[in-house]
Amino acid sequence: MNIRLKTFGIFAEYLGREPLSLQLPEASPVSAIYACLDPSWKVYPPAELWDAQRKRFIVPQLFMIDGHDIQDENTILQDGAEILLIPPLEGG
Repeated sequence: MNIRLKTFGIFAEYLGREPLSLQLPEASPVSAIYACLDPSWKVYPPAELWDAQRKRFIVPQLFMIDGHDIQDENTILQDGAEILLIPPLEGG
């Protein structure tokens, strides 16, 4: 299946601002996105951001699917889904 990943903030600095088209097996969970990111880096992120061995972000992140925030990384993706990858928001 094909999904679109849009990145924001610090994630866009390393993955680019253009949406990424990712190919995943049918019925993949949100967590499957991590494995697709390694070949997609425009600039490889620092160790403070990305754990290359575990293929996981070290900093908190928010995934949104078609406008809904996802708390459970086991949520199953649908073909054609638009995923937003958003860094933590700070400020007051």
